[in-house]
Amino acid sequence: MRWTKQVLMRANALVRKSAFSNRTFIRLLFGVEPLASATVQSYCEWSTILQRFILGRHMPRGARVLDLGAGAHAMLAIHVKKRFPDAVVLATDIVPERIEYAMRTVDRNGADVRCLVADVFERVAGRFDLILFDPPAIPTEDLASLGFEPKACEGLGERRCWSGDGGDDGLNVIRHFLAGAGERLTDRGRAIMCVNPLHCGRERLSALCHGAGLEVCRVHSLPGIVNAYVLANASGRLRRRPWLARISHR
Repeated sequence: MRWTKQVLMRANALVRKSAFSNRTFIRLLFGVEPLASATVQSYCEWSTILQRFILGRHMPRGARVLDLGAGAHAMLAIHVKKRFPDAVVLATDIVPERIEYAMRTVDRNGADVRCLVADVFERVAGRFDLILFDPPAIPTEDLASLGFEPKACEGLGERRCWSGDGGDDGLNVIRHFLAGAGERLTDRGRAIMCVNPLHCGRERLSALCHGAGLEVCRVHSLPGIVNAYVLANASGRLRRRPWLARISHR
């Protein structure tokens, strides 16, 4: 399994370098004008592309949207605002330099998107109708075997990859997110969290959600590449369907 994961990770890196860092590709797919960068590795990920195509199924009118971990280009957040002008969009990232760059991209596209430095839900106020999240979910040891060196970020410590390092078992950030997601969703709110099935399978993810008081409503998938889990606050769904609550307590 470890060998398979390494091969797929290297193949993914090649795709990201050739297509996902291509500005024309980004313009056509997201309708966003990305900033040129000599250091950019990719403007998007497989998860960003999957979320782009399923957004319309889970976006209510006038939605408050949180793009959590939006990255240096806030590609999805800008796309959401352009596609759904009545949405209120907040883009966050834990790394301050990424948010600075994201703000420049937002300005370049004339998008009304607020950008904020935040570690998951820290400093984020209010509830949201839709939360988008692509968490780092690669075990630190796997990144080390691929040659990733620890990188320090002032005031935050160090990780081997700030976009991918999910800790010892790869699930540290996912657990952190799930623990707070229920309180940040409106009554009918949804969170779409993308996870590579090699890093965390459906059964494991469902168990983590159940322990956090969330439920998986639907799974969208790019087979073998990424699963997009649509999550809801389980207790809220029971309150809206009292007959189901009665059955569950029999």
